Amino acid sequence: MLLPRHRGRAPIPWAIISGLARTGVTLFEITDPSADSGPIVGRAEVEIAADETATTLFDKMSDAHEELVRACIPHLIDGTAPRIPQDAKRASACPKRTPADGIVDWETRAPHLDAWVRAQTHPYPGAFTFLGEERIVIWRARAVASDSRAPAGTVLEVRAEGPVVSCGEGALLLEELEPFGGARPEQPPSPE
Repeated sequence: MLLPRHRGRAPIPWAIISGLARTGVTLFEITDPSADSGPIVGRAEVEIAADETATTLFDKMSDAHEELVRACIPHLIDGTAPRIPQDAKRASACPKRTPADGIVDWETRAPHLDAWVRAQTHPYPGAFTFLGEERIVIWRARAVASDSRAPAGTVLEVRAEGPVVSCGEGALLLEELEPFGGARPEQPPSPE
């Protein structure tokens, strides 16, 4: 994240869940035991696409980290790297997330649940729900229009792309599912 905002853990999921338009990486000096509070050496911004997933944002952040470190190393070696104090008044924190935090609250609006799923896909443990007693991981979903007055969490229909589930407002098309602990469906080979 772009410090001093969003100090702490799980910056990628929180950036997507929060609906940020941009995030980034910060290289900073560790001067005390508090989280992410040391002087800033360098920063690089990363744009967040409207349909960004944790997977794609992780890749962008990794690339930005690499570029930032390459740019800063010569200045660190020759002692000319800046050490810009962080403004503690502008600091905010991203709380730690655990796999249990991924549970879907179907009373939520569909666009927020779309972001919820995208924020917790790979490399994270995934958003999940239950079908009876079976825990189902949702790897990919998207909001779809629905005028249904069915209770939130009701399967409205099953399309070729997957089941459509009613939300607090709208519906969510569940495009990629996996039983908890089960084998993930085969992924198409990546283009070479």
